[in-house]
Amino acid sequence: MSDRPIRKPLPNRRKGYNQKVSINGQVFYLRTDEYQDGRLGRIRIDAAKYGTTLRGLLESFAQSVSIGLQCGIPLDVFAAEFTDTSFPPDGFVEGDPDVEKCKSILDYIFRHLAANYPKKPPEVLP
Repeated sequence: MSDRPIRKPLPNRRKGYNQKVSINGQVFYLRTDEYQDGRLGRIRIDAAKYGTTLRGLLESFAQSVSIGLQCGIPLDVFAAEFTDTSFPPDGFVEGDPDVEKCKSILDYIFRHLAANYPKKPPEVLP
């Protein structure tokens, strides 16, 4: 038996949403995909008007979090780690009634996700 986690694939047809947000005047998009039971299974972060380095880092970060979610790591583990992360852009948030201010894009993402995806026990994988 391997200690390697089992990654549960997302269904071919899934729900989720797109959230446009402005942090101190800088626009980002957060996209989510869900399992059929409503659990978060993937995030995508789009910072289209920024340089390739920032876009690439955000895309890679989102993919890493998504793999963790698909392997059974609860969202609250990520939220505990990345909420209050501080770096620019920071400040007032426009376009999201759940988050008024943030300390960084990562702080925003995990405050938003924690507010929109209630804590559920992880599914027991075979």
